[in-house]
Amino acid sequence: MAGDRKAAEAGLSLVELIAALGVLSLIMLAFFQSTNGWLLLSTQVNAAADASVENALEARRFRTVIRGLTPGWPERDDETFAGDATSLSGLSRSPLEADGPRLGFVKLSLSTGATDGRTVLFYESARTAWPIATFAQPTAFAYLGADGVWRDRWPPRDPPDPGMLNDVEFMTVPALPEAVRVAAPDKVWIASVASTPDLPLRLQDAIGDER
Repeated sequence: MAGDRKAAEAGLSLVELIAALGVLSLIMLAFFQSTNGWLLLSTQVNAAADASVENALEARRFRTVIRGLTPGWPERDDETFAGDATSLSGLSRSPLEADGPRLGFVKLSLSTGATDGRTVLFYESARTAWPIATFAQPTAFAYLGADGVWRDRWPPRDPPDPGMLNDVEFMTVPALPEAVRVAAPDKVWIASVASTPDLPLRLQDAIGDER
């Protein structure tokens, strides 16, 4: 009898066992919620990082095309740079599909959905066409003149004012703007035009100069 009493005293009663299981359940629940919170935070961080990388790649494609813009030849009116709020086109030294420097005609256009309001930036060339970026809200192009004023089209309706030392009446509007901007509430891209105002040298031009 004494041995049975000692064994009972050494063991756990039913109430104690239930209480221990309850405490263990609370610990496991807290651990699960903490782990789930960390997993959710990690997913959000990864999604933000992916979105940041994708935005950087999209902006790089846009800047590549704009940076390579170059004036067209006078006899090729269809290749002369022209742009408005929804599209721009002209010659670029850096088409996106080219493996290296190569002069080609390119076009960028903005298409805004009537229902969701999202704007897609499309790239087109003689070889290919595909969407290169998406904006969550309506977007528009703008063009920077030498006077520091952004305009909704190029060539502009009014020539950029060069200052009081020059006469605007006799000023020739540059074939290309200083920079191009894509502006939307969720992101803004600005790309400068790096090409010189000189026309690209062609073989027939070089032969003509030698003659």
